[in-house]
Amino acid sequence: MVVDTVADCLTRIRNGVAVRKSQVEIPYSKIVLGIVSVLKDGGYIKSFEVKNGAKFFLKNIVVDFWYEPSCPITLLKQISKPGSRVYAEAKKLPEVANGLGIAILSTSCGIISNKTAAKKNIGGEVLCHVF
Repeated sequence: MVVDTVADCLTRIRNGVAVRKSQVEIPYSKIVLGIVSVLKDGGYIKSFEVKNGAKFFLKNIVVDFWYEPSCPITLLKQISKPGSRVYAEAKKLPEVANGLGIAILSTSCGIISNKTAAKKNIGGEVLCHVF
């Protein structure tokens, strides 16, 4: 049983990139699906697909990476943790690597990047930084 699904997702992606796997499987949840879709929109992963697991009620998300010429993911850091939540106002959204990376936020409009949140002028819980 996984307690922190965000940490599990980030760790699986980080480990897959470290050993240059072509794809990894992550247990399905709505938060993980949102994070993976933001990574896809940002160009950090090649694609993802939701697949049914061994039992009909279990689902997995299969994430495909690309490595030409190198993997675009160099840093994947969890910010909010179960014991310490971090929130950002619309006017004080985090900037990752001077704008080269993205921060993934959980907002009232769903899970979005800090650039999208700035356009919509909303804040939320900062889940992770990606660079």
